[in-house]
Amino acid sequence: MVTQIDVTVGELYSLQIPEFDGPVLAEFAKEMRDGRLKFKREGTDLEIYVDADVFDQMRSDGRANRIRLDADRQIIEDHDIDPRTILDPDDPNITLKERRARLQQQEHLERRRTLRFYVMKYDDSPDVGRGRLGIEKFIKDHLPEAMEKGFTWKPSPSSLLRAVDECGTPGARHLTHFIKRRDTLDRERRWPKDVVEAANRAIEAYWDDQSFAIGDALAQFAAEAESIDEEHYLPLKEIEGAAVDVHVDNRDANGRLKRTKKPRKSNHPIPCGETIRLWIHQNADWWHWAQRYGVKNANRRFRGRGKAIEATRPLEYVMFDHTQVDVWAVVHDEHGEPAFVVRPYLTLALDVYSRMILGAVLGFDPPSVSTVARCLRQVVRKKEFLWETYGYDKGAADGWGKPFTIIVDNGKEFVSPSFQSACEAAGIDVEWAPVKMPTYKAYVERAFGTLNSVIWHKLPGGLPLTPQERQALELKPEVEAVFPLYLLEKAMWNAIVNLYHLEVHTGEGMGIAPALKWRRGIEQHKRATVDAVGLLDRIFGKGKNCQLSAEGVFVWGHRFHDPELTTRLMNRLARFGKERAQRHSKTSTRTVMVRVSWDPGDVSKVHVWDPTEREYVTLPNVRQAYSKNLSWYGADLIKAFATKRNLDFHSDADMAKARVEYRKFLKDLLPTMKGPAKRTYARVEPEPELMPGDNVDMVARDDQHGVVYDTAARRAPEAIEVKKGKPFGGKAGQRKAAANRERNRQAKEQSAEAKSAPPRPPGLPGTALEVVVDAEAIAARVRARLAAKKSNKGDQT
Repeated sequence: MVTQIDVTVGELYSLQIPEFDGPVLAEFAKEMRDGRLKFKREGTDLEIYVDADVFDQMRSDGRANRIRLDADRQIIEDHDIDPRTILDPDDPNITLKERRARLQQQEHLERRRTLRFYVMKYDDSPDVGRGRLGIEKFIKDHLPEAMEKGFTWKPSPSSLLRAVDECGTPGARHLTHFIKRRDTLDRERRWPKDVVEAANRAIEAYWDDQSFAIGDALAQFAAEAESIDEEHYLPLKEIEGAAVDVHVDNRDANGRLKRTKKPRKSNHPIPCGETIRLWIHQNADWWHWAQRYGVKNANRRFRGRGKAIEATRPLEYVMFDHTQVDVWAVVHDEHGEPAFVVRPYLTLALDVYSRMILGAVLGFDPPSVSTVARCLRQVVRKKEFLWETYGYDKGAADGWGKPFTIIVDNGKEFVSPSFQSACEAAGIDVEWAPVKMPTYKAYVERAFGTLNSVIWHKLPGGLPLTPQERQALELKPEVEAVFPLYLLEKAMWNAIVNLYHLEVHTGEGMGIAPALKWRRGIEQHKRATVDAVGLLDRIFGKGKNCQLSAEGVFVWGHRFHDPELTTRLMNRLARFGKERAQRHSKTSTRTVMVRVSWDPGDVSKVHVWDPTEREYVTLPNVRQAYSKNLSWYGADLIKAFATKRNLDFHSDADMAKARVEYRKFLKDLLPTMKGPAKRTYARVEPEPELMPGDNVDMVARDDQHGVVYDTAARRAPEAIEVKKGKPFGGKAGQRKAAANRERNRQAKEQSAEAKSAPPRPPGLPGTALEVVVDAEAIAARVRARLAAKKSNKGDQT
């Protein structure tokens, strides 16, 4: 043979071959002349050829395992040794139950080794036979040698013969062949067939119907067990004292209920109800769980979790998600008085590599493109509002940059074209998580739970425990709420910067504080940034095609116009307007269709796409007083209110007045408002100018002219010296600055003299009447305009 491995014709092997998905059972047939080994797949005529040197390597690395067969060509099972057999049972750190289990496993292994010793001696003595007396004499003769080897247990003759038949073959008696699998579900060997069938029917009935309780399954089996008991009827004297499992309540001498046995009609073995209950729970596998509770729940309970997303640098993966926070926020009216409470929404963006929270938007608006846009804007920008409070040295406020890939769910705000376009324009890839699989974004889900435990549940108005537990304890967090939205947001960022980012995370791949891991990653890989941050502001949100004219654009009843910007757009885009859509009058404005986008949370401006310059031009709302700090949603509600009340809604003053009237209307409805209506008010109502705790001191003071006025300012008791900084540019820069100041002073004086001079009478030198009219110059300018007009028409054609 070419191969040096002990392979024999007829042996069965488990082969792992790349051509097949899993292990293949194949019987060795023969060795070919070219050095290949021929195998025949078990149960088929498929022939498998393996090179001899390849087979040697497969035997070495475990890709080819020999399977032993008994005399009936049945597979001899071998099982691994329980690890508890080698563990110390006297370990002081284990429980008493674990100690008993270790001792039991060690005793079991010692008996298996003793049994193997006698079986191997039996193989060496073929003249012993299978008689009971001969086996007993054989065991007795080898008992001293077994005791000398430390085998103190003495097997019975039946145990020895059973091991000879079932545990390996002569010459191949491995210890793993003697370790039997104790199958607690092997009911066929322990109970009669009719009882097992009745139990299986009850078990399957439970797992087949979610409304079928365990008590129903026990009742079904008890009914069938009574019928089985009747079928095996025996005279009463033959079953006197037989064990029973059906009990009835009775009273003892003290009048207390006791459980007594009810005589059965036969001694046919029937398990008790608790045994059936255990059998039901032992059948809790993936198939039964999917049959009763669905495939999705079965996967969550039994299927192995997929590999978590791994990042090798900051900003490689950023997860986005929403939730409704577990705290009530107080909403105030325009006077700063508490009106009602609402639970706000939170949108988080979390870096997978460092677990840094890069964006957190808290507000009353439900998850939408607007909230996602606000959160992404926080991610790509340096958070100045945090740096002013915590500074660079804190380190935990430095989370910002351009994500390479963001992971989002399948919410409508994430699958919108504007969201995808904005991310693609900024060079950000988007990856969607599987549908209804929150575990895919486990890191951000865990961040929500952490914020609940460290801040939301601890604040007045927090929602700890479950709704049932709060009801049982008579807790009413909405009554205790005192913080408005902006204070909740401030407390949230304080907890994020001082707790979440600075505490050591023990998750996979962490073992370090997020802020420290972020800083080290940024120092090593640098920070990625968006090329044009303003692009996200202009492209995010909703959009539609609108008509641009000299009056600007009209979007859902709002006019957006700026004379200078509109003129620039018209000069560039008017030539793209279709001629048949234009007005016939030469003095009418020209129109052209343009693409307009806007932020749903801001009605004060829109962005018009200029294809000639490949950029957006922002046009303001002509009603600035009305549109300030107002969303499109709130503007629609106010307009509908004004229409219903027949209020004037034309000028800026009329619209602002209607907005005030709408706030008063909502305030009057506060006592009768339900949850959705209160959320609507919270989304429309701006923050009041004065909040509880803002103190303004009114001071009366006489100035040097004797005029009394009120002011909230106070002067210092003495003059404060102001230190001048070092001038820039040296002495030359100082001389240049002095010359510029002198030149500006003279120009200002000349301008003032020109304005104060009296007007000259007509006809005097220097007036417009003295201007000589140059007819040839005027004709030249007219010819030039006509030529330019003809060239523009030629470009359009």
